[in-house]
Amino acid sequence: MSSVLPAVGDLEDLILDSQIQGQKPPIGIKGENERRRKKAIDDVKYDETAANNTKIVEVLTSMSSRSIERDQEKALDRQKKAEAREMQLHYLAMMSTEREQRKEDHAILSMNMSTFNPTQKAYYEGLQREIIARRGF
Repeated sequence: MSSVLPAVGDLEDLILDSQIQGQKPPIGIKGENERRRKKAIDDVKYDETAANNTKIVEVLTSMSSRSIERDQEKALDRQKKAEAREMQLHYLAMMSTEREQRKEDHAILSMNMSTFNPTQKAYYEGLQREIIARRGF
């Protein structure tokens, strides 16, 4: 039971034949060890790449969620500012109306009614009583 080793020339022929046919030559122990070492390195690189990709996805997701939160905060701020402006405009309109009413009231209260006919005089006296009652004098 002895194994017969091929002759050196036969090995060269075998290698040449396999190269011609597009096959890789047979791998020896060193070649197999080198292939395993490269595969281990490639596996580690693949794992590192996958981990880096995961980190990148996490960072992008975090950035996206922060961006969404920031956009929501900005929208809320804009809404609050719009409401504040609306309230301010309402207040200014109310103040303007009140100022106009005071001017009108002042004009009615300071009228010289000595030249009015009795109907006009009664009308303006009634308005003066309403103004005084409204103001609480």
